[in-house]
Amino acid sequence: MIKLLRPLLLKWQKISANVSQKFQIVRIIPLRIRMMALATFGILSIALLSGAQLYSNDQLSAKMAGLSNSRQAENLFTQIDIKILEMKDNEKDFRLTFIDDHLRNFRENRRDASALTAQLLAIASSGEQKQAIENIEISIQSYLTSMDETTDILKLIGTSLYDGYQGDMRSAAAKIEKSIGKLIKAEKANPRTLANIKTAYTAFLQMSRQEKNYLLFKSDKYLQKHGKQSAAFTDAWSKVQSKDKNYKKIAKSIKKYFTQFDNIAKTNAELVIAREGMLSHITDITDITRKLVVAARLESDTNFNAYIATEKKWSRLLLIFAISMGLVILLLSFIITNSIIKPLALLNKQTVALADGNLDTEISDTNKYDNIAQMANAMLNFKQNALKQVKLEQDQAQVQQEEASRTQKIGTTIKTFEGNAFEVLNTVRDAASQLNSSSDELIQLSDNVHTQSDNAGEAVRDVAANIALVASSTDELVIAIEEISKQSHNSIAVAGQATDEVKKTIATMTDLSNASDEINKVIKLIQDIAEQTNLLALNATIESARAGDAGKGFAVVAGEVKALAAQTAKATDEIGSQINRIRGFSDHAMSSIENVNRVILEMQDITNIVATAVTEQDDIVKKVSEIVHTTSEQSHKTASTMNEVKKSMDASKSAAENVNNLSSNLTSQAQTLETEISDFLDDVRQA
Repeated sequence: MIKLLRPLLLKWQKISANVSQKFQIVRIIPLRIRMMALATFGILSIALLSGAQLYSNDQLSAKMAGLSNSRQAENLFTQIDIKILEMKDNEKDFRLTFIDDHLRNFRENRRDASALTAQLLAIASSGEQKQAIENIEISIQSYLTSMDETTDILKLIGTSLYDGYQGDMRSAAAKIEKSIGKLIKAEKANPRTLANIKTAYTAFLQMSRQEKNYLLFKSDKYLQKHGKQSAAFTDAWSKVQSKDKNYKKIAKSIKKYFTQFDNIAKTNAELVIAREGMLSHITDITDITRKLVVAARLESDTNFNAYIATEKKWSRLLLIFAISMGLVILLLSFIITNSIIKPLALLNKQTVALADGNLDTEISDTNKYDNIAQMANAMLNFKQNALKQVKLEQDQAQVQQEEASRTQKIGTTIKTFEGNAFEVLNTVRDAASQLNSSSDELIQLSDNVHTQSDNAGEAVRDVAANIALVASSTDELVIAIEEISKQSHNSIAVAGQATDEVKKTIATMTDLSNASDEINKVIKLIQDIAEQTNLLALNATIESARAGDAGKGFAVVAGEVKALAAQTAKATDEIGSQINRIRGFSDHAMSSIENVNRVILEMQDITNIVATAVTEQDDIVKKVSEIVHTTSEQSHKTASTMNEVKKSMDASKSAAENVNNLSSNLTSQAQTLETEISDFLDDVRQA
C-alpha cells in the first residue's frame, strides 16, 4: 500500500511546490489580511449556504403544507364515511328496538359529521372540492330530515303493542276475543249459531297470526295473507246472527280493528318510501365521500411525490453548492496556508538548529515584507546575540576558572583549619569531661572527709566528757576505783577508735592531695589547649585577612575563638588557684589530724597509766587532777581542730563544685565554639 501511495505523494509534493512558487506573490499581502480574507470568504460561504438552506426549507415547508392538507382531508373524509355508517346503524337499531338512545346517538353522529364537513371546508384546496363537501352536508341534512319523517311515521304506527295505530288495533282485537268468548257462552243453547261463532273465531285467530307476521316482517306476502284471512273472517262473521249485546260490541271492534290495520298498512307504505329516500341519501353520501377519499389520497400521493422531488432537487443543489464552496475554500486555504506554513516550517527548522547550538545556520526570508520575514529578522538578531553570548560565556568561563582555583585554595585552607580546630575542640571537650569526673570524685572525697571529721569530733567530745567526769570524780576516786577502772577501759577503747578514724582521715586527705595533683595536670592540659586554640585563631585571622572580603565572616569567628580561648585560660587559672587553696586546706587538715592522733595516743598512754596506777590513786590524786584538766583542755583543742578540718572540707567541696561548674561551662563553650566554626566554614564555602 505504501509503495502504491509513494508516487502519488511525490507527485503531490511536486505540484504543491509549483503552486507555492507561483503564489509567492501572496506574501506581499500582510498575514493578518490574508487570514481575514480567508475567514471572510468562509463566513460568506456559510452565509450563502445557510440562505440556500433556508430557501429550500421554505419550498419544502410549502410542499409539506400541501401534503399535510391532503392527508388531513383524506382522514376527515374517512371519518365522515365512518360517521354515516354509524348513523345508519343507529337508525336501524332504533327501528328494531324503538329505544331513544339509538336516536340520540344518531343525532350526535350527525353533529360530528357536520363538524367534520366544516373542517373540510376550511382546508379545501379547490372550488370543486368545496362544492362536493357542501353536497355531502346537504345529503346529511336530507338524511336527517328523512330520519325525522321516519321517526314520526314509526310513532304513528306505535313503538310498542300498546300505542299508536298498533295499540288501537291490538286493543280492538282484544275486545273482539273477549266479546266472542262471552258470546259463545251466551249462545250455548243455539248449536248452529255457536258453530258459526267458532268458525268466525278460528278465522279471526288465523287473521291475527298473519297480522303479527306482517308487523314483524313488513312484507307484502304477509299483507296479502292477512287480506285473505280478513275476507274469510268477514264471510264467517256474516253468518253469525245473535241478539246478545256482545254481538254489537264485536261489530264495533271489528270495524275499528280493520280501520287501524289499514292505517298501519298505509303508514308502512309511507315508511318504505321514506326509507328508500334515506337509503338514497346514504348512498349519495357514501359515494361522494369515497370518491373524495380516493381523490384526497391521490392528491396526497401527488403532494408527497412533489415533496420528495423538491427535497431531492434542493439536496443536490445544496450538495453541489457546498462542494463548490468547499473546493474554493480548500484552494484558498492551501494557497494562504502554504504561504504561511512552508516559510514557518523552514523558520522552525532554522530555529531548532539555533536552539541545538548550531550558530552557523543561515536565516532565510529576511528580505521579505510579511510577518514571517519579521520573525526571520528577529531570529537573525537572536543568532547575532547568541554569538555575542557565546563569546561572553567564554570570557566568563575563564574568569570562573580562575575564581574556582582561588576558591579551591581557600577550601583547602578551610578544610585544614576545620580539622585542626575540631581536633583541638575534641581535646578540650575530653579534658573538660575528665576534669568534671575528677571534680565529682573530689566532691565525694570531701563528703567522706566531712563525715569522718564529724565522727572524730564526736569521739573527741566523748573523751572530753569522760575526762571532765574524771576531773569531777577525782575526790571520789578512792571510793569509785572500780568505776574509774571501767571508765579507763572505755577511754582506751574510744582512743583506739579515734586513732582508727584519724588514720582513715589521713588516708582520705592523702587521696585528696593526690586528686589535687591530677586536677593540676588537667588544668595544665587545658592551658596548653587554650594556647593552641589561641594560635589557631591567630592563624585564622591571618588567613581571613588574606581572603579579603570573603574572609570577613571568618575573621569574626576567629575573633570569637580567640576570645573563647582567653576565657578558657582565665577559667583554668581560677581552677588552679582553687585547687591550690584546697591543697593548702588539705595540708593544714593533715597537720591538725596528726596533732589529734598524737593527743589521742597520749590520752591512751595516760589512760593506761591511770589503769595501772589505780592502787596509787591516793598519792597521785592531785597529779591526776592536773593531768585530767590538761587532757580536758587538749580535748577541747582537738574538738576545735576537728571543726577546722570540717570547715576545710566544706571549702574543698565548694572549690570542687566550682571546678565541676567550670568544666561544664568549658564543655558548653567548646560546643558553642564548634558550632560557630561549623557555621563560619559553611558561610565561607557558600560565599
